[in-house]
Amino acid sequence: ASRLLEMFRPADPIHNEQIEEISNYLDKQLNPLFDAVKKYPVVELIGCSGSFESLAEIIAHKFYTIESIEGKTECSIDVGDSALIYDEIMKSTREERLEIKGLTKMRVDLFVVSMLMMHYTYTKLRLRTLRMSTYSLKEGVLETLI
Repeated sequence: ASRLLEMFRPADPIHNEQIEEISNYLDKQLNPLFDAVKKYPVVELIGCSGSFESLAEIIAHKFYTIESIEGKTECSIDVGDSALIYDEIMKSTREERLEIKGLTKMRVDLFVVSMLMMHYTYTKLRLRTLRMSTYSLKEGVLETLI
């Protein structure tokens, strides 16, 4: 997402043409992934920490309660809930995103591209479930080293 943000420098709010341009880029770059999925089908998209954690927090604040995810190391995210947040994020300005509960200030700019990537992937793969893990690569490395 950081590299896409740097490469495409989306407007604020992002334009539909830019969404299409990034999606076309993802089509080309992720083609090997989609070929692999034909051979090894997947049923859910799993994301770790970062933007997936932000998405879970935004959804909890907006549609449920923050207590529904507090203290959990993983949770399921309904694609319908994610799609509603995607629509909101794609139409929002930076100032509006700063006001969204669950979205940290350091992710305000990156989250647009992160949501675009998530939405693109689960739509392309026709997935109905996302799963968020609060653990990331660093925890995996620590587990291995310990």
